[in-house]
Amino acid sequence: IWTKSFSDEMKTHVPVSCKDLTYLAQVQDVEGWNLKDLEKAVKEAAASAAIKIGKNRDFYTIVGCIAGGEAGGDMADAF
Repeated sequence: IWTKSFSDEMKTHVPVSCKDLTYLAQVQDVEGWNLKDLEKAVKEAAASAAIKIGKNRDFYTIVGCIAGGEAGGDMADAF
């Protein structure tokens, strides 16, 4: 999840310790969203990723959210 205030340029900065990580999907938090909107977007991203590999929409189970970096603190506080 990319927080509202995180610039496109900052999204390109990847720590060496994370360079080999791959993500199922990315979601951009949108101004005006509440937590329910964000939750819906995350679930839809997971469902879309499952369909993309030929699986059912409920193939992936979201079990948590890890907030990273300073910008992630805002999101963690909201959760």
